[in-house]
Amino acid sequence: MNCLLPGAEAREARRTGPPEDVAARLGGRPAPRSISRLPCRWILDGGLRSFRSEPAYAGRSTAALKILLAVALAAEDGDPEEDGPVAALLSYAQIGALAGLSSPVLSAGKRLLATQGLIAVSQEGQGRRVRYRLTDAPGPARYARIAHAPIDPSAPDASLSDLHRFTSRYARDCNALKLYALLCALADRRGTVASLSCAEIAARTNMSETKARGAVETLDADGLAIARETDFRLIPGHIAHSFAVRPLR
Repeated sequence: MNCLLPGAEAREARRTGPPEDVAARLGGRPAPRSISRLPCRWILDGGLRSFRSEPAYAGRSTAALKILLAVALAAEDGDPEEDGPVAALLSYAQIGALAGLSSPVLSAGKRLLATQGLIAVSQEGQGRRVRYRLTDAPGPARYARIAHAPIDPSAPDASLSDLHRFTSRYARDCNALKLYALLCALADRRGTVASLSCAEIAARTNMSETKARGAVETLDADGLAIARETDFRLIPGHIAHSFAVRPLR
């Protein structure tokens, strides 16, 4: 079973060229980038299955995952080779601008993260900023490497267009964001996942294989994870793909 939705090849053939920001990812002069850490043992342990994409849940699930990425990207300790807390001092306005979230949706996402034990929030000082600290499942520390364009988290309007790309209104965006988090957790230091089938994606994320195929197509079309078929690990009834995870911009 191909991980691309039926008709994807035809749509690709009709495309005259990728969007400008996607084209910049795929060739030409490499853009400056930073590397941030995201605690990911909970992802490898199947924690993404708790982030549901049905209409009643997709908004808060998408918001929660965007908050995780925003805090990781804004964390004070930016050394990807070091262990230790992943935390950032942010106001609601700053995290909302970075992740592309309104206050009500941000609150819902934060509550979901707290329920899942993935974030700790503490007030510091008299200002409006609070410290967000990302937590992980028990066990030895594991971190995903999140490549991204350099940002200044202290700027009130700091943002990444790729985080804004995922809205809280559509299940497909929730599923694509879940897949992006999974790929970052599985990727090697070069941002490569050698082989992953839609059946494996479905099992790790609690989405159907059809939705997994849609998530693969969404990330591939947006230039966030380039998918290529592989032939060295065939699974009966399934075709595995390799993925090249691209930086957030």
